Amino acid sequence: LKVVKLTGGSASTTFTVPDEPGDHEVSAQCDADGSRTESTNFTVLPVDVPTVIVPNVVGMSVDEATRTLIAENLDTGEVAGDGDVVVGQDPPADDEVPVGSTVDITVAADKPELVVVPNVVGLDVADASDVLAAQGLELGDQVGDGDIVRSQNPDAGSLVPPGSLVSISLDSTVPPPPPLVAVPDLTGLTLEDAGATVAAAGLALGNGADGDGKVQAQDPAPGTLVPVGTAVTLTLASSTETPWWPVAATVALLLAVASAAFKSTRPRRDRRWLRKHMRLVPGTASAPEFDVREPRTEQAAPTLVVRLQPRADAGMQVLEEVTP
Repeated sequence: LKVVKLTGGSASTTFTVPDEPGDHEVSAQCDADGSRTESTNFTVLPVDVPTVIVPNVVGMSVDEATRTLIAENLDTGEVAGDGDVVVGQDPPADDEVPVGSTVDITVAADKPELVVVPNVVGLDVADASDVLAAQGLELGDQVGDGDIVRSQNPDAGSLVPPGSLVSISLDSTVPPPPPLVAVPDLTGLTLEDAGATVAAAGLALGNGADGDGKVQAQDPAPGTLVPVGTAVTLTLASSTETPWWPVAATVALLLAVASAAFKSTRPRRDRRWLRKHMRLVPGTASAPEFDVREPRTEQAAPTLVVRLQPRADAGMQVLEEVTP
């Protein structure tokens, strides 16, 4: 008989397991109120009796659960409730029992809505109980000494019916895990802004700047859940812009080369056009017919105006200025 004080609304203790194989009972009673009692049974197995892990049959039909238990060398025990869907089992999944043991199951007419088992590892017993209750679950068996949850069954993330029991192992030497935070998206920020954002999230920069521009990539990726204090590695793009004048000089040079090439081919094109479209026709030159007029105005100096009369015969018209 042991007397244990309550800590955080709960108490735990250890006892020596009897050497005699068979079923045994352990019970607890409140010292201040004798009507508050609780007991549970456990089985002591002979050393040479093989054991098997109880499979999880919750959510299966009765037939599926029976086949699953038989495959693990177990039998279906009492079936309670109405329906075909298993909503509970005893012993619970992952318990180690002797080969040939029976597993009692509870069934319901409709498959219940399942809830996700929260992670209570690292919490004290009182906080773990509150977290489970908020999810519609109950704190089950507690094994070990201490106030900190070392492990849990079912594991965090498992889907179980509402009201399921979550057993825990306790250890006073296990420190609570650091809280997790989501890595912010730093893409497009300057190094200074990225550093401030990372610090505000409880994280740290994991490297010096490998560029002088804005954040181009990061590791871990945005949205990743990491422990507080995790280092975030950044890759910065170069902010050095390509000067415009080398490009402009290159374009000007190309235009100059093209212009020179065009001009070098123009005389040859002109000569080819003349040979193809023009020819010389011999003829006799004669005096051209023209008259000269000298209009005078008060505003302008005298100007000579020459009018040529075209000739229909072959020949050449020559206009020549003669000094009086």
